[in-house]
Amino acid sequence: MFGNGTFLAMSGGRSQHGASGNSHLTISPNGLDWTPGPSLTSNALLGGCYGQGTFVLVGAYGTIVQSADFISPQFEEFHFVDGRFEASVTGEVGRRYRIQTATNVLASNWRDLMAFTNSLPTRQFSDPGATNNPSRFYRVVSP
Repeated sequence: MFGNGTFLAMSGGRSQHGASGNSHLTISPNGLDWTPGPSLTSNALLGGCYGQGTFVLVGAYGTIVQSADFISPQFEEFHFVDGRFEASVTGEVGRRYRIQTATNVLASNWRDLMAFTNSLPTRQFSDPGATNNPSRFYRVVSP
């Protein structure tokens, strides 16, 4: 299955027909390079889906496994270029986010700089007004 830029494959486990062993998950960012995931249950995992930031897997004997919120939005790779603040924002594909600014990190009056719906796991943004303020803080929120 696929969710938020991540492929997830399941195999093994104990089925209702008596086969035994641990279920195995493998994870891939591109469908070509796979990394072993955690062992979640000894029961066979039979299927699953992804939605609203989480994977839900179902299996034999009524097994249901749900991941934690898969991706919390965060800033990465931030720097200044020609007087502009630039950063990458990672978050869930298809989720709406707002980048907000304030002049004091403890302020209650954060202002929206931009709003967008993530079409890829990572999105670039730029703030050309960053150098016009003596201090400026950024945060990303979902609605």
